[in-house]
Amino acid sequence: MNCEKCNQNPATIQLYMNINGKRVEMPLCASCYAEVRNQANYGANEFSGNGGSPFDDIFRQLS
Repeated sequence: MNCEKCNQNPATIQLYMNINGKRVEMPLCASCYAEVRNQANYGANEFSGNGGSPFDDIFRQLS
């Protein structure tokens, strides 16, 4: 199975998220997981309250 974010590397990590009470699974490669984790850490520290989320790009891909 390929990474759902880059669709190039093999997915080695399963990221599980709870979105509006629904469990969502996202298979990721190690580099994309690190990128997502860094975005989430940055968003948690720098969130400005403007309605954005560090996971917005991921949510767009799941749609």
